[in-house]
Amino acid sequence: MIINLNMFAQELQSVQGRLANLYQDTNTPVQPEADLLLAVLKELDTASKTLEIATEKLTVIRKRNQTIFN
Repeated sequence: MIINLNMFAQELQSVQGRLANLYQDTNTPVQPEADLLLAVLKELDTASKTLEIATEKLTVIRKRNQTIFN
């Protein structure tokens, strides 16, 4: 299992950008609170899943490296 660190970094930057936009939206009365909350929860879900996948891949790589170097 190969992890593409560049793609992972781009995904995290994308999530961070979207969360920053949502944060800015909290300072404007344009978006109703319920819609904003739903959008924030969706972004947090995406971020959580991305980090979960990355953690799983990194765990596999670490175990493989421990096996090779021990």
